[in-house]
Amino acid sequence: MAPNEDELAFWFDERRGATEAELDTAERYVGYVLPKPFRDLLRRQNGGVSNFAGYEVEGRYYPMLPILGVDPDAAAGTLMRAHDVRVHFGVPDGVVVIAAQGSAWWGLDYNTKRDCPSVVYRADEGVAPVEVALSFEAFLSHLTE
Repeated sequence: MAPNEDELAFWFDERRGATEAELDTAERYVGYVLPKPFRDLLRRQNGGVSNFAGYEVEGRYYPMLPILGVDPDAAAGTLMRAHDVRVHFGVPDGVVVIAAQGSAWWGLDYNTKRDCPSVVYRADEGVAPVEVALSFEAFLSHLTE
């Protein structure tokens, strides 16, 4: 199920959306251009919990995690803070963490296609990330309630 205005709202709660300046600053900070659909989600709300429980494709299920925002004043829970501690959490070079909880995370992998990153998921420390979608749009299309 792809989240859109006619279906289940993407965000669980309501917060302010990210500004263009905040999104641009985050992109400069992490060194990559965020996919337009991800920027669109953050413009509606600057991170938080999704109404979608997980991602399911080809009989495999992966839990949804809290999505990181780009608020420069937040003490934690931002793309920039996750970028700062990526080595500590075993995030490979070329991957931008976009959602995280504990040692599990979702990321955008720019290693293969810099202009259209794939989406990867890592369940736990010491486990290699798994590519689950070829693009963020494909990822959105397989979110499940």
